[in-house]
Amino acid sequence: MPPKPGKSKIPKPHPIGLPPREACKRIAGESMKAIEIGSYAPGKSELNASTKRFDLKSNVEQLQRSTLYYDPESELISWSTSPSTLKSSSDSMPTKIWATEQSSLDTARELVQKFGTEPDSQSAGGVNAATGGQGTTRAHAIGVLNFASARNPGGGFLNGARTQEESIARSSTLYQSLTCPVGRQFYTYHHEITAGKNDGFYSHAMIYSPSVRVFRTDAGDWIEPYEIDILTSPAVNAGVVWQKRQKALKEGKDAISESAMESKIRAVMKERMARLLYLFEIQGVQNIVLGSFGTGAFRNSVDMVVDLWAELLIGEEARFGKSFERVVFGVLGNETYLKFADKFGTEAA
Repeated sequence: MPPKPGKSKIPKPHPIGLPPREACKRIAGESMKAIEIGSYAPGKSELNASTKRFDLKSNVEQLQRSTLYYDPESELISWSTSPSTLKSSSDSMPTKIWATEQSSLDTARELVQKFGTEPDSQSAGGVNAATGGQGTTRAHAIGVLNFASARNPGGGFLNGARTQEESIARSSTLYQSLTCPVGRQFYTYHHEITAGKNDGFYSHAMIYSPSVRVFRTDAGDWIEPYEIDILTSPAVNAGVVWQKRQKALKEGKDAISESAMESKIRAVMKERMARLLYLFEIQGVQNIVLGSFGTGAFRNSVDMVVDLWAELLIGEEARFGKSFERVVFGVLGNETYLKFADKFGTEAA
């Protein structure tokens, strides 16, 4: 049964392990100030082995030059007819997939430490000339899905909001990518299509931000930097979808059945999730961090999201079954985490 406006039993997203809202607002302001200055020194602590000063200015400049926007009619539409080159190899191994009960940033940092590369503090923003100016090679890059607001860059992080996107935005240089001229196209488009008629489905438009520099933890601790590729995409806002349907029924207008609406939400979500996996694939990223996409404030079914990821990633017929080396689901909230763990396991490779 879909959630009904005003009667939903779906809990509001809980900012597990995060500071209070006012503290998050302060942290965001501090981070933006450090980016404005162009560098920071995390200070020696349990999380930092040195007191070096790390560059942000060069990273932001390179990041803004490298930011990519994919509109809804981009090449990503061909995901189902563009088979992975890895899948054609008889000896290619299936993707290693597991779930972990931690945030996207904690999950990404762990992957960087195990399988990726960290930027050189002595270089200009960690730029590596051998990889065309990126801070990490594509083979070692860690890709992270940003569960995005379709209309506001970084969501409400400047005001202390505490969902997944806000945590990433106040801890990294992501906001500078989302608000550069290329990134702004995503928000301009969504403002245009939702002006006065937001149906909650948004679009398949996406932003790709390579080598975003992360320099704080979710809790706001300053750390030595690491770099990740971030893919920004909005899930379907199922809460809005059902509210619109309920309103139409109350006004005596025609509305599709509940089962038809559930099928439509599922179809749109599958298409969007497939496209974002395809984008990671064509970018050559081999290790990615996903999660419970759109199941918090947007009120999508956790079971549906788990099943869709599984359809796309697991089994001989899965389009992306051999596209990546590792896929890790960073999930907060024990009840949600257990559903992912039950489907994908918990043993790290």
